[in-house]
Amino acid sequence: MTKLKYGIIGWPVKHSRSPQMQMSAFQALNIDARYDLIPIKPECLATGIKELITKGYSGWNVTVPHKTNILPFLDETETTAKVCGSVNSVIVRDGKSFGYSTDGYGLQMSIKESFSIGIKGKTFLFWGSGGAATAVSAHFVNSGAEEIILVNRTLEKAQALKQKLQVVSTKTNVKIYHPSQISELASVTKTVDVIIQSTSVGLNTEDPISIPKELLIPSLNLVDMIYSETILLRAAKKLGCNAIDGKGMLLHQGAKSFEIWTEREAPVKVMRNALKS
Repeated sequence: MTKLKYGIIGWPVKHSRSPQMQMSAFQALNIDARYDLIPIKPECLATGIKELITKGYSGWNVTVPHKTNILPFLDETETTAKVCGSVNSVIVRDGKSFGYSTDGYGLQMSIKESFSIGIKGKTFLFWGSGGAATAVSAHFVNSGAEEIILVNRTLEKAQALKQKLQVVSTKTNVKIYHPSQISELASVTKTVDVIIQSTSVGLNTEDPISIPKELLIPSLNLVDMIYSETILLRAAKKLGCNAIDGKGMLLHQGAKSFEIWTEREAPVKVMRNALKS
């Protein structure tokens, strides 16, 4: 029997932690498969997708900068991924490619695990309105969130995301703020269930803090989607916040991808240990 082939596409892609996580899962369930790092230049995406199918790949994950640009090159895309314009997991069936977004599920499970909070009927504040916020907030709206608050420097970008979310459901209330509205946001943060930092600020050690300290009140539930401990997380913990990084989201979105590909329950504990090591 031919070894199954999976991987992750992006540019660059060598920093990805997905191979160790997915390979541990395949090995735990005795699935004869490999998981490759597949660098594809943005201008080569269309031909790259065709080559993956020709070479017999059964599926792959998608990371930046391809999550949005891949959509036109897929045969089908599930509803939430289509609305939010983001795909991070692809499966190939009978030579056709199907795109999914598992990021929102990943963060949902991470929040449940860390804070014992579900999505339905809750309020979430997203600091940033880019691709990561779009994918996750669309899933949260689809899962019955009561209110989504978008904080973004470019209000037009936040407005565009609001319109996308209202396509998913009109039942969720969506509000928009500019980061400079500190006094208003100070009141808002007292009522939200979780704040989610979804910008790239904090990736570099010399970056400033992304969310003003005035908003980091004790017992606040905070997620920074970045996988490492940022200046924001260090400050939030010192100020008494319940603060976590993005590794839980990475784990659970990967587990969901594994289940889409294999139709088997992901060995989450094994995958978590692989990420830690």
